[in-house]
Amino acid sequence: MVCLNLPPHLRYKPENMYLAGLVPGPKPLCQHQINPFLDILVDQLLPSFNPGLFYTRTADYAGGRHVRAALVPLVSDILAARSATGLGAATRGDHFCSVCNIHKDNIETTDHTKWAPRDARTHWKLAEQWRDATTEQERQNIFAQHRVRWTPLLRLSYWDPCTMIVVDSMHNLLLGVGKRHSLVLWGMREDRPDGD
Repeated sequence: MVCLNLPPHLRYKPENMYLAGLVPGPKPLCQHQINPFLDILVDQLLPSFNPGLFYTRTADYAGGRHVRAALVPLVSDILAARSATGLGAATRGDHFCSVCNIHKDNIETTDHTKWAPRDARTHWKLAEQWRDATTEQERQNIFAQHRVRWTPLLRLSYWDPCTMIVVDSMHNLLLGVGKRHSLVLWGMREDRPDGD
């Protein structure tokens, strides 16, 4: 984790970063495997935001300073982002976008004004239904229909799973995820009549 209050040239220095934890690899964790790790992180973040922390002395405040800390945004690869926010994989199911409610049947709609944005309140409601389901079959049905499940990040009152995730540039650009989405998923190829 980095402190966004620091100037960009100081944010990513090792002494200014907080390693919240490591998850075992080499394969991505599924939801029931990652949630215990997120629970530990959220347990640490909750008191940092409300009531906040009091530092008895800082360089600028000899009498101390009250601060609040929040997790914004979550920057990761798309698999980790969707898992951490309680969304199903982008390659499965009818709802593949973490920002809007576009259905896979309308994947070729490029007019973004027709993409209804995801709503955090609806996401929370569906995630709570999944969490409070009394049977595994009921959970599976909720997830199959809405592609949403509970995540410990929803314990953070300020967390908005629809706007607080960012796919990092390494995965998006350097490893070619953006290119793959354009060419493979969206079929945007120059050798096709409808390609650009």
